[in-house]
Amino acid sequence: MRQIDMEGIGHFVHSNGDETLTIIVRVALAEEINTAYMQTALEKAALRYPNFHSVLASTGKGLVYEFSEEKPVLQTGDQKRKLGSSELHSFPYCVSCEGNMLKLSVHHSITDGYGTTEFVKTLLYY
Repeated sequence: MRQIDMEGIGHFVHSNGDETLTIIVRVALAEEINTAYMQTALEKAALRYPNFHSVLASTGKGLVYEFSEEKPVLQTGDQKRKLGSSELHSFPYCVSCEGNMLKLSVHHSITDGYGTTEFVKTLLYY
């Protein structure tokens, strides 16, 4: 690992096109990322942190988070993605990679900066 860079800018996009507050962590690794290994690591890390295995669900009175049996999906590239989209299996976060760069974008409602950092450490451990 060479560098960790944290930001506090919008990355996810609501269905109406507005960006929403997220925590973004970029990690520059020394070698190119093997996407198959990173997908497996993502699945293991998400099971370890229940809030990273939750999706938004409507209760009629508002939105709540519920545990999801779906597996998170590693994305490639750096394009914006819609919060709750089928592309992300409705998860309120996105892990993507390109070359040696790993990027985690997390909606502020499921974790804070410390929790995001711990998730990244776990992801890299696996």
